[in-house]
Amino acid sequence: MRKRGFTLVELMIVIAVIALLAAIALPKFSDVTSQAKVANVQGNLANVRTSIGIYYAKTERYPDFTGDGATYGDLSEVSDTGINGEEVYFTDVYNKSEMVSTPSYEGVESGDTTWNNITKNNPENGGWTYSYDEGTIIADLPDNAYGQGIIWSEF
Repeated sequence: MRKRGFTLVELMIVIAVIALLAAIALPKFSDVTSQAKVANVQGNLANVRTSIGIYYAKTERYPDFTGDGATYGDLSEVSDTGINGEEVYFTDVYNKSEMVSTPSYEGVESGDTTWNNITKNNPENGGWTYSYDEGTIIADLPDNAYGQGIIWSEF
């Protein structure tokens, strides 16, 4: 009577096929993490820009993130008198009490979330750069951070 089972050659062929499939599939999935980080920063940037626009529509002034509270990332202190005379807080339109940080990149921890009243990009850390005069904000990341070829200073 003959025993049934797989021969060593059959097992080696199955392992080789699995290795070939893994060699094809893994490079496709290795870029997913950086794509998620880019999407995270872009989504957060869009939310903040929209909130700044709504705040401007309600107060006819851009939010001043350079006050005492905002220096430490506390957005609940950012407020102004609205066009109808009511007090408008930035957290009414942004819905967060602190600015979100940018994801870490290339071994550097998450960026500083302090709002800066400057427009020049600082590639030493992440975070956000904000211009009060223009109401513009950019992701304060070096160009091509996360390996997607994005020029963050222009995004």
